[in-house]
Amino acid sequence: MGYFVKNRSQGISPVGTKIPDGSTADRPTGGMALAGIMRYNSDDNGLEYFNGTSWNSLVVPGAVTIDVDKFLGNDNDTDFVLSYPAGDEDQILVFVGGVFQEAITSYTVSGTAITFSIAPPNNVVVSVVHNIGKIA
Repeated sequence: MGYFVKNRSQGISPVGTKIPDGSTADRPTGGMALAGIMRYNSDDNGLEYFNGTSWNSLVVPGAVTIDVDKFLGNDNDTDFVLSYPAGDEDQILVFVGGVFQEAITSYTVSGTAITFSIAPPNNVVVSVVHNIGKIA
């Protein structure tokens, strides 16, 4: 009996291992898209994996600089302007007085604007950490 190798480009060499690659449109679908599948996305120029529900990019550690915007609360202002667009609530971490804030419940973002549901207290530092999940 022999064995069948579906993707014969996979293998080990002195240089490295070749993993499957292709465009976003070439992603496996249906029963072929199994949790744990990893591939190189030629459209995004990066590695991605399927978690059983959606495709996600693997971020290279240290490839993107993490930036922090700091503001001072005054018991009145709920709107602050970020140094650059945040993307969405999942792409930033927000702390008020060192306490992590829950996205949507505590704040929302739109472009460079962050809006808190309740004004941060007087003289309390608000820190917004950028570039979470950004691909270089």
